[in-house]
Amino acid sequence: MCGRKANDALSRTDVEIVTTSYTDDRARDRARATATARGRPVKRRDARRVHEVTTRERRGRGNRTRGPTAPRVFAWSVVASLVTICSVLSFSGASIRDALAFTRDGIAAGRLWPLATGHLVHLDASHAAVDIASLVLVAWIFSADLASSTEQVLVLAAGAVAVDAGLWFLHPEVARYVGLSGLLHAWFAAGVAVWIASVFDDPVDRRRVAWGVLLGIGLIVKLALEAGDRSIWAASFGWPVVTAAHRWGAAGGVLVGFALAWHRRRARA
Repeated sequence: MCGRKANDALSRTDVEIVTTSYTDDRARDRARATATARGRPVKRRDARRVHEVTTRERRGRGNRTRGPTAPRVFAWSVVASLVTICSVLSFSGASIRDALAFTRDGIAAGRLWPLATGHLVHLDASHAAVDIASLVLVAWIFSADLASSTEQVLVLAAGAVAVDAGLWFLHPEVARYVGLSGLLHAWFAAGVAVWIASVFDDPVDRRRVAWGVLLGIGLIVKLALEAGDRSIWAASFGWPVVTAAHRWGAAGGVLVGFALAWHRRRARA
């Protein structure tokens, strides 16, 4: 009898409070269960207490409640840091650039910092300007898919590891390497991988998947042309281009891109 009275009271008054103010089915169910257990109608303080618990649970889930098409705010801090560092180093002296460049002899001698700094120094200011402009463009294209600074750092780290390992172990003919181009290919490939992997989303954004496939084909064609003619960009830019860094950067980006997409699907499940 008490339980019936509690349910009647809930249906007449307090259910409106819970539904209107809190819009959560679990809050209504918990309020009804509380009333039944205590043998009295649900009061406002009970509904408020249930709502506070449910709200804390929602906040604790964080991004788990975000849908696949929810807007994301792009964190420009990583891009701004890269632009600043590359700009400053491009105007530094030749001795500084040589000390930071990826050189096989230097790494063999135990100087390991060029494995990281070699991606930040450039041959000259024009080389840096081309890479910086490309970085901003690629970051803007995939701003909704590689939005957080954590994701961006993961992509850059994977690209750097892939480029360094590929050049060191599989391309002994490369004695020196500088520039952001390997990391740029990693960022681009990661964004393309995320777009293609969205085919498993529900609902599927067919336009996004189609653009991912088209850009992926374009990237493969570009890398294939570079592999066939290593001097393909030398005539255009006026400096030698290590095309192997592009291939290894893209490989690292593809791997981390699909890994990010898989992680997001699991988080939404």
